Amino acid sequence: MKFLFTVATYYPLTDGVQMVTQYTAEELVRIGHEVTVITSTHRRTSFEREHNGVKLLYTDIYKFHGIIKGDKRKYIDLVTKEVEDKDVLINVSLQTPTTDVLLPELGKISCKKVLYLHDIHDFWWHNTDTDSLKRIISKLYYNFSYGIYYMRIPHYIRQYNLITHLSQFDLSIKYMRKQGINQNVVIGNAALDSVFSKQKKRKPCTEDYFLCVANYASHKNQLFVLKAFYQANLLNARMVFIGRQENTYSQFLRSEKTKLDKNFGQRKVDFFVDLPREETEQYIANANAMVLGSRIEKFPVVLVESIASKVPFIATDTGSVRYIPGGFVVRSEEEMAYWMEFVLCNKTSAQLLGESGYEYAIKNMTVKSKVTGLIEAISDNCI
Repeated sequence: MKFLFTVATYYPLTDGVQMVTQYTAEELVRIGHEVTVITSTHRRTSFEREHNGVKLLYTDIYKFHGIIKGDKRKYIDLVTKEVEDKDVLINVSLQTPTTDVLLPELGKISCKKVLYLHDIHDFWWHNTDTDSLKRIISKLYYNFSYGIYYMRIPHYIRQYNLITHLSQFDLSIKYMRKQGINQNVVIGNAALDSVFSKQKKRKPCTEDYFLCVANYASHKNQLFVLKAFYQANLLNARMVFIGRQENTYSQFLRSEKTKLDKNFGQRKVDFFVDLPREETEQYIANANAMVLGSRIEKFPVVLVESIASKVPFIATDTGSVRYIPGGFVVRSEEEMAYWMEFVLCNKTSAQLLGESGYEYAIKNMTVKSKVTGLIEAISDNCI
């Protein structure tokens, strides 16, 4: 079959949506399908025409504070032209310009249409939404704007032949059912084969260490992890952060480390930027635990990679995290500090937890299983 994906971010940009779209597209190519991806030029510095067998096309549209910028007509014309000889159109995510611009045009597209969701906006108020006046205003703004958005789009969404979700507990699947939209299937996220096969060799640290892999950003909340690490009684352990690039938030974390050193004593903390993928996988494979302090997550790929490496995780209770086996879910810095101590003081128990997560991941979270499930769902639902 011939597939056309539309997605806001793609290689070499990195985030969870990008990774899932990329491994899906490349696995489709590997098993004999033809794949084209249309993605945004926003924040991009390289413009390859093909990567690992996937054809790449570009659009200038992007979203800024909820407002779509760029040449919408040119983008619509590009997609309309490309789908003429395609069997399947896959729009990745709602609330993103590469999907939202196309919604009114779906009736003109005759090929099979798939909406590949990474959940939707969470309208509920959480403790972190009231941390500051800025967060309260932001929550009010997005609740209002997306409230109108989700009232307007059900008749567009009904034109998709298939809608995929990360888990059966997603807000997106509840929304679809409430709207009487029933063409839903759960696909979920996967870890790359290289993560499953990674051996615990060439240990990058001599000490025991905890690992946090996430782009440096306030919503990823690495500060939560940093504070928890200092609260834990782990003077001989190391905390390792790996992010995509240096920015104001990573600099803020470094300054906070200096303050914490004065209050708690000197601790070993590394802030790495833009490590090669191979090196990052080695850090994951050898960590005592993966830790994640995010305020907002849906189905974090990094936790899938953790259990695929037989490494337990400690993560905040957000999105689908509580439904991923192989780790501890926390609601405070104190709870994270407790489980950090537990992992290092009870290594046999931590190892068994990591192995139980791996047993689940190898059966349910491989790229092959996810792409096979997607193709089967398209065949069963797209008539």
